[in-house]
Amino acid sequence: MIEINLISPPRVEPTERAEPTVLPGLVGGLLILVLGLAGIAYAYLTLSNRLQGLKRQIAEAQAKLESLKPVLSKVGELQQRKDAVERRFQAIDALARSRTLPGHVLMDLARSMPELAWLSRFSATGGSFVAEGFARQERALTDLVNNLNRTDYFENVRIVSWEVPPGQETGKFVINGTITNPLALPAETPPTP
Repeated sequence: MIEINLISPPRVEPTERAEPTVLPGLVGGLLILVLGLAGIAYAYLTLSNRLQGLKRQIAEAQAKLESLKPVLSKVGELQQRKDAVERRFQAIDALARSRTLPGHVLMDLARSMPELAWLSRFSATGGSFVAEGFARQERALTDLVNNLNRTDYFENVRIVSWEVPPGQETGKFVINGTITNPLALPAETPPTP
């Protein structure tokens, strides 16, 4: 069976309630504020010290740069002098190499002449030449051209004209070509930046 109690329990009078105090929240807020300010102050002092260190390093580097400026200008001056001396040496070397060119040209020309051909005139201007002469046979002229093309000092030798006057055995020829110097230095290409 079930019993139900319909009588209400006795009422107890409430005693005074304690009002919540603001003090714990205020202390917590102040503590957070103080810790935040301490963190900001620490960061400021750290960055300030780092900034002063960097400024000091910059000042030292600028002082070192100022002390090295005379040395740098001296290095630049020495580099210019070195380049001038190198250019002079190259010019002297080129002159020494080209000094022997006429001798080599004449030697190769004499070695290339076949028995039945001879020259009456030879002129060289710049890097080209013109030769005039006589040959008993056209074969001697072609041998001369082929022989000159095989040398180191003649290139692109070709027959300009070949004439045999009627009733003559000897023909007159004109040849031309270019004179090269295998001992010459190759043209210097400027350095690319």
